[in-house]
Amino acid sequence: MIHTLYDRQPLNLNTSVHPSVLDSIDAIPPVGHLSPDLDSAVSSAAQSALVAPEHLIIFSGNLSAEHKDYVTNSLLYSDLAAAHRTRKIANLSERRKVWYKDKTEIMKGLGWAGFADSMRAHSASSRKFTMDQVGLEILANALAAAAVPGISTTVLLNLASDAIKALRQGGEPLRLFQKESRTHQDGKFNIAVCMESPEGDVVLVSTNIYFITSHSVSNVLFWEWQSSDVDVASAGDKLVLNEGRFQRGKQRLADRLDDYMFNHILSLPLGD
Repeated sequence: MIHTLYDRQPLNLNTSVHPSVLDSIDAIPPVGHLSPDLDSAVSSAAQSALVAPEHLIIFSGNLSAEHKDYVTNSLLYSDLAAAHRTRKIANLSERRKVWYKDKTEIMKGLGWAGFADSMRAHSASSRKFTMDQVGLEILANALAAAAVPGISTTVLLNLASDAIKALRQGGEPLRLFQKESRTHQDGKFNIAVCMESPEGDVVLVSTNIYFITSHSVSNVLFWEWQSSDVDVASAGDKLVLNEGRFQRGKQRLADRLDDYMFNHILSLPLGD
């Protein structure tokens, strides 16, 4: 259910604008750049990225394995639960609004507090675009709005861009990401960046993209869409983890997802 795209030990990166970001995004507005000292502190931290169904998650900083697991489990659980609760809403525009509202409430219940944007229509910067471009553009805006002290937006965008480049290679990671990314008429995915602030807080900047289309497309992320063929809405969050709630709930959340997966697998028919 989860695949690691990369896991890098601490290193020092050149924090000038990464070519892969420029290649992927032609129209991202400039974002604030922090001092070289702060950039160096972030870029020398441990960095990793993983993919799960509908989710691409990037980690920066010396986060514990338990914290990384809780971040991943929180995103997966809130998405699954909200999708189940809203599955019978026939109007797709209404469904995605309620889905995001429910997902946000569930994340808060899991100990994530902070700012959550409203789901709103996304205006493409050009007539043709790919969903990875949309995701990076929204992530850039969300990171700039989050303005976490001591965190370089450029470095985090580089990491997200590298993860998307790895997905572009196809194979099992891309199949896993797109396993449940769309049904017949709608689809969604999430790109999230989790980091450790200088104060030691676990900060999650999450972008949610939900689209509606009548076109049958399997390679959702890298298909070149016409703006007239798809209705895209998005929302960004900046959430901070309550450490007490994390300590009390980490095992219960992991067990709940394990039970869900085992029940699904064990319900498969084996034949006569």
